[in-house]
Amino acid sequence: MATLSRRDFLRLSALTAAGTALAACQPMPAAVPTAAPAEAPVAAVQPRKVRIAVGGWAEQNTKDLLAKTEFTKNTGIEVEVVLRTDTKETELTRLASAVQAGTSPYDVIDFEDELTTSFSQAGYVIGLDDLLPPDFWDDFPPEMIEYSKTWSTYNGETFRIIHNWEMPYWWYRKDWFDEKGVEVPKTWDDVKALGAVFTDEAKGVWASVDGLIKGAFLNVYLAWITLQAGGNPFDVGPEYKMALEYIYDLMYTSKVLNPASLQMDYNQQNQAYIADKVAFMRQL
Repeated sequence: MATLSRRDFLRLSALTAAGTALAACQPMPAAVPTAAPAEAPVAAVQPRKVRIAVGGWAEQNTKDLLAKTEFTKNTGIEVEVVLRTDTKETELTRLASAVQAGTSPYDVIDFEDELTTSFSQAGYVIGLDDLLPPDFWDDFPPEMIEYSKTWSTYNGETFRIIHNWEMPYWWYRKDWFDEKGVEVPKTWDDVKALGAVFTDEAKGVWASVDGLIKGAFLNVYLAWITLQAGGNPFDVGPEYKMALEYIYDLMYTSKVLNPASLQMDYNQQNQAYIADKVAFMRQL
């Protein structure tokens, strides 16, 4: 059995990450990188198998993507999709312990903004730029490129490729709104007024719910509200303070947002909506 050096291991991991990203962007074989330096004879370990870690919400989608693009057939790389831990804190602890022991629980990982900063600065992941074709960024919108420069690079080197870019959606019970004779909210004040219309704590029904459990979920919601206030979610300015106060108001004063949201992920949020416990909600 061939033995990989740590450098070769990281190079192989990066190759697989780039290949998966390219497959997501265009239905063709992943680009083959130019010849590697003599010090890293990666070709000697083919055929190869790698493990990619994703969140539970992305497990089946990732498997479907790999099958639809015939990734293994086109690249010779067999992929095992496994589940990562549920929060960035536990994931950072797991990876730090593994690296210190000279091992890794997986080869490629799907991770959030905060872990990109931690992993790249700690040297836990390898850059991808030399594996991307020259025209890779040509069809990315300017906003996505700017986002990637901010959150997926370190010292000018790319350590993560974004695989999807979505807008939040609003879901609402049209039958409930019609029955109460109220309109879909368009302003913060409109939202606050709906607590008195829909929330019935005795029945476990709330005007709204969200997934705010530990592990960046609350950060995402807070950033979304801060942007609505005209602020920068990464600056603790007056708009950030306003957003915190508004979220508190929604939970405990206006009785709009179920405080149990702090213990929910997006799957649990969806279950509450399907169970007729929510009048309207945001969903990613």
